Amino acid sequence: MFRPQFQTARFPFEITECLIIQYDTDRLALSGFQMNLGKPLQFPIVIVLECSSPMQIAELEDDIDIGAILWLGGTGCSGYQSLGDILIGTVVPSGRTPGLYPVNFQLDPAFMNHDDGSTDFVYNNAYTTLVDNTSSEEYTNAPFHEYEEGVYLGYKYYETTNDIGYLTDYYNRYDGVLYPFGYGLSYTVFSQEIVSSFDQGDKIVITVRVENTGRHYAGKDVVQIYYTAPYTDFDRDYNIEKPTAVLIQFEKTGLIEPGAYEDITVSLLKEEMASYCYTRNNGDGTIGCYVLEEGDYTISIRANSHIILDAYNIEIPVTAWYDNRNPRQTEVAAQADMSPSGALLDYPAKNAVGVQVYQAATNQFDQLHNYMTDPTVSNATILSRKDWSGTLPTAPTEVDRTASATVIRWFAESDSTKYDYENDLKLGNDSGSAIFQNKMAGMLRVSTPTVPPLAAGWPSTLVRMVCWPATWALR
Repeated sequence: MFRPQFQTARFPFEITECLIIQYDTDRLALSGFQMNLGKPLQFPIVIVLECSSPMQIAELEDDIDIGAILWLGGTGCSGYQSLGDILIGTVVPSGRTPGLYPVNFQLDPAFMNHDDGSTDFVYNNAYTTLVDNTSSEEYTNAPFHEYEEGVYLGYKYYETTNDIGYLTDYYNRYDGVLYPFGYGLSYTVFSQEIVSSFDQGDKIVITVRVENTGRHYAGKDVVQIYYTAPYTDFDRDYNIEKPTAVLIQFEKTGLIEPGAYEDITVSLLKEEMASYCYTRNNGDGTIGCYVLEEGDYTISIRANSHIILDAYNIEIPVTAWYDNRNPRQTEVAAQADMSPSGALLDYPAKNAVGVQVYQAATNQFDQLHNYMTDPTVSNATILSRKDWSGTLPTAPTEVDRTASATVIRWFAESDSTKYDYENDLKLGNDSGSAIFQNKMAGMLRVSTPTVPPLAAGWPSTLVRMVCWPATWALR
């Protein structure tokens, strides 16, 4: 339940009253009653969102009585100390949204397979034993969750569906975007441009000039660098999926005075633009690896995932497969042995069976791979640019809820209550098991790249600015 509470806040500007609303944690949107709580107030309202995840707040953005919206994120013990400084203009906000804000969560492709606790997400013919901390229940309908959106999650879906022409109005109020990924406003204005770029073989060095073009406030800005990879028949043949915009690097400036600028230089490994191919036979008993396809790649700096500020193209002349014969530099660094002081050495650490070898990222979960790709195993469909409208995720149907014979067998074999921990040949307590003889393999440290969490260094984000501070206005 939410509990409205009025408190008086004495700030030197226009803040005279603070309304705190606590809402149900299972809801990502405000109720109509909550929306109207601030209506009796006769001055512009500043909304502070203290939440860890995006919310469905198009109504707040479109409300002319709301002057500004500030996302604070998780405040911890001292987050509110900075809130007052931001609201009165002592500190200029420079955060960015670490997640995209859809207009309607229920029309997001990832929501279609979100378990709502109903029988829609359990098999009608496959059973298992559900276990919690205190009890177990045998022969329970087995649950399932199919990630049919594939790589097109968050901003990667919305930018792609917009760029390929499926979403015709990016900011529409039905199934569009409210705030893109990496979005945020400031009390001042910045411009960004690429002033130099150098191709240094396996890497690119880019310098971006960030200028504070405002007149009143010093502030910080964020340089966001994205790439767009070519999508060709090569990708269609190999079932490789490529979003049209992928964040590859970001940097934050220092405090820039009005009229001044700062140059930010970043170095990008070309291999970081590689895409994963889960279908390739590597010829050594492994399937799948990263590949950097030949062709033209676009490097862009953006105000957020959607707004391009400057861009240029680079050419990759030859396709590179990053299999075990040619692991990526990031994989080599992740698996390198370390000196006692923590320095990376030029040879790999030993794996579980004592072998020193670098290993590329390859398919590791055969069951999951077969489930999502083999129509005789499941009815799951992965969203693909080959047939965008025909592969969009859908809620489970009766066919989806009917498990194949293969899936039924998997559940029977993996029922933890039926596990023979004494005699299991792999993990059992018997001295003849593989774990006792130290013959288990496949324990190499394999690193796969992830987008750096944008919340790091971006603790608060101004997502709407209309009339704050009172001396000027910004939309």
